[in-house]
Amino acid sequence: MTPPPPPRIGIVGASRGHGWGYRAHLPAIAALADAGLPAPVVTAVSTTRPESAREAAADTGATGHTSAEELAADPAVEVVVITVKVPAHDQLVRTALAAGKHVLCEWPLALDAREAAELEALTRPDRRGFVGLQGRHDPVIVSARRLLASGELGEIQTVLARSSRGSGLAALDQPRRYTLDRASGAGNREVHTGHFADLVDQVVGGITPVGGAAVVHRPRVAVEGIGPVAASAPDTLAGTFRTPTGLGAIVTFDGDPDPRSTLTVHTDGGVLELTTPGVDEPGGAGQPQFSRWSGRLIRRGRPAQPLAAADPLAGLAVPTEARHVAAQYLALTADLTDGGSRVATFADAVRLHGLIESLAPGA
Repeated sequence: MTPPPPPRIGIVGASRGHGWGYRAHLPAIAALADAGLPAPVVTAVSTTRPESAREAAADTGATGHTSAEELAADPAVEVVVITVKVPAHDQLVRTALAAGKHVLCEWPLALDAREAAELEALTRPDRRGFVGLQGRHDPVIVSARRLLASGELGEIQTVLARSSRGSGLAALDQPRRYTLDRASGAGNREVHTGHFADLVDQVVGGITPVGGAAVVHRPRVAVEGIGPVAASAPDTLAGTFRTPTGLGAIVTFDGDPDPRSTLTVHTDGGVLELTTPGVDEPGGAGQPQFSRWSGRLIRRGRPAQPLAAADPLAGLAVPTEARHVAAQYLALTADLTDGGSRVATFADAVRLHGLIESLAPGA
């Protein structure tokens, strides 16, 4: 049987340098193709400047566009991938869906749950909406979710979740200055906490926020070439939640000299400990959605043992921060072939936006 042709994608935001499309999406797709694994084909790229569009086209062999509207209208594009700043997501998603294209939009999908729900309402079976919550494709996260869902460890009693970033210690590079503005929708509360909360939610089988708060601990942050600038986006969040059978707490914050993430789940039958490496250790990338997780299982009355996890991308030559993006593209290719839901959808994003807003209301 002849395999279906690979999805044809167009990437919005493929400029060289700091762009997430260039740093993670393009290397991820190239690594899959080099390994002979199912991967999409980049048929179009867009940036806002003619020069950068020509560079992106030269790098990928794809058609270069200077507007997302042109890219969405390109008949060679089946899936529009949006990798630009959050405030632009709403209009870009609407444009792509109106053109009849599937959409893969980086997280956060929108500025808030209301805007996300409006976008989700525009999707259809022939123009699906996917969201870049790539951390849920980590092999250890997948293994932990399956283990707890199986009931082998009994019911969950407590969950302790902690995740930190190093942002705020050294001067921030100028392209990321916008994340200090609360209105950007790209601060610790939305990006860092959103990705981490999604992993916690995935592993324990769903969380329901009880309450919490978010604050600005560092009201001024140094920016390269500028100096201290005002920060209105919260950099510290703490919240509590319920699981189907227990209780949990989550803390996220910036300004940690040793950024890493830990997730500890206490059950009737033992303890499951999940951790990420430090940023300078192999597999560490400073944020939970990029880093490679490891797990340890302590069953009642037995010695601790590593959590077994099968890695479908074992041996893949790809930068650490792009690895889970590669796994996401592998899953997306399968979803577009068989109609599955391996990749997070717009409906998942609506729920996650709501979780964050409930954990830190009014922040």
